[in-house]
Formats: sequence, C-alpha cells, structure tokens
Amino acid sequence: MIKKVLLSGHPCFSGEAVLGDLAPVNYVFGPNGSGKTTISQSLATLDDDDSHIAWASEPQTVKVYNRGYVRKAFTNADGEERGVFLLGEDSRETFERIKELEEHHEKTKKRIGDRQRLIVEAESSLEGKREVLAAAVWGRRSVIPEVIRREMTGLNGGKTQCLELTLQKARAFPERGKDSFEVLIPKAEVTFSKAASEANPIPQAPAASWDEAALQAALTSPIVGSADVALSEMIERLDISDWVQQGAEHLHGQESQPVLCPFCQQIAPEGLADQLANIFDDNYQAKREEIEAFQRSIRGNHCSL
Repeated sequence: MIKKVLLSGHPCFSGEAVLGDLAPVNYVFGPNGSGKTTISQSLATLDDDDSHIAWASEPQTVKVYNRGYVRKAFTNADGEERGVFLLGEDSRETFERIKELEEHHEKTKKRIGDRQRLIVEAESSLEGKREVLAAAVWGRRSVIPEVIRREMTGLNGGKTQCLELTLQKARAFPERGKDSFEVLIPKAEVTFSKAASEANPIPQAPAASWDEAALQAALTSPIVGSADVALSEMIERLDISDWVQQGAEHLHGQESQPVLCPFCQQIAPEGLADQLANIFDDNYQAKREEIEAFQRSIRGNHCSL
C-alpha cells in the first residue's frame, strides 16, 4: 500500500506538496486543472522512477485507469465500422502488424499468381515448339539413307515417339551429329554388313624372358677386344668389325712363305696377325656371344606368339 506521494516538481504543485495519510481506498476531488491527472500520471510512471512514492510495506504494482489509459486501451480500428474499438494498450501496434502482414500476404499471393501464369504460358509455348520440332523430325526420316535407317528402330512409331527417341539419343551422345551422311554410309555398310565375320582376338604378348636393362646396356656398348691396338680405333670408327674378323680368319700361310693380307692381297705387314688376334680376343667373343644369346631369346619369344 502507498503511504504518501511527493508531488514536488510536478505541475500544479508547490515544492513542499505531499499527498499523505493515504488509506487502502482514497478519493481525490478538485476542480479542473487542480492536478488530479498529474497525480495519476505520477503513479503511472512507477516503473521508471518510484523515488517520490513512500510505501507502507513492499512496493507493489500500480495500475492507473485515467484518461491516458483510455486513449491507449480504447482505440479506433482503421477501416472498421464506427463504434468498433481495439481494447488493450498494445492493441493498435498488434492491429497494425496484422494489417501489415495481411498486405504482405496479398502481395505474395499476387506474385505467386503471376509466376504461375508465366509457368503456364511457358509450358504452352514449349508444347507448341515441341509439336513443330516433332513434325520437323518426322519429316526428316526420308533423307536418312536406307543402310542407316533400317537399323534405327523406333522411328516409325509416331511423331511423339520419334521425337522422344531423337531427344534421348541427343542427350546420351551430345558429341555425335557432326558427320555427314557421305561419311556415315561407308561406316554403316561395314558395321551392319551380314558378311562380316568375327575375328579371333589378338593374344596377349608373352612376358619378356630377357633382362631389358641388360640388353640395352649390351647394345649401347661397342664390341671390341680388351687390348689397346692401333687398329681398334679405326675398326670401331668405320664399324667394320665383322668384315675384319672374317678376313682375319684367312690371314695364314706356311712357314718361310710370305703371308698375304686378306684385305689388300699384298704382303701382310709383320705383326698384323697378332694385332688382329688381340682385337678379337676373349673379351670380344664374350660380348658377341652375349648379343647372340639375346637374339636367340628374342627369336624364341617371337616364335611362341
């Protein structure tokens, strides 16, 4: 319960004005302008400041039903019939918000209706274009060469089926359609020929039975002897080792008789036979036999195919 109300600072009252000795029920009388509304307004602002109120016990909630409350609680509804009021301090804000949402709802419905009309128009336009396309595709069947057309099943089932089949193939093979009939006819004649027979598949190549790295190394190494002979450089440079080796086999003669050179048929210089023997020594033979072994292995692998 309120014990007293300090009225200092409010209109109509002096600095020492106090409304005191209050009971549970109080009546305030006075002429117009004497401050009755000011007192009620001071009590209505307790939520903001209650320093001018002295409570007999704990502070309590104060409800003020004055002219200001009536203006807030009873408001006219715009657009409604006369005599229809909105009850409640927040009723106008709520009413305006409802009205705003209803207007937004109507605008949204209108936009949805506009979009639906556009969809209907687009579907109608699409259907018209499909009919034109179906007629064009149906008419183009006659220009397809017979060798190709007889393998294209489904083209004679009607315009709609023919169009759907064409669109289906266009989606499945977007990269096709660039070749002319002049290019396709020879391919079709071979592909659809009844005289064509199935060929046996090419067997898989067997695994190599040799060391590829070793073969590569052997082929890139010169086949020469181990001795440092003057003729070695010339023979290697001219790549005539096989010819020289065959000629060296004929470099022979009897004792006390001159030896003829197998290459020039002149008297062979002294020591030629020894030089050639050093060139085609065991090292030469080993390298040559290595190449020949690789050759036999490759030929044997080839014959097994």
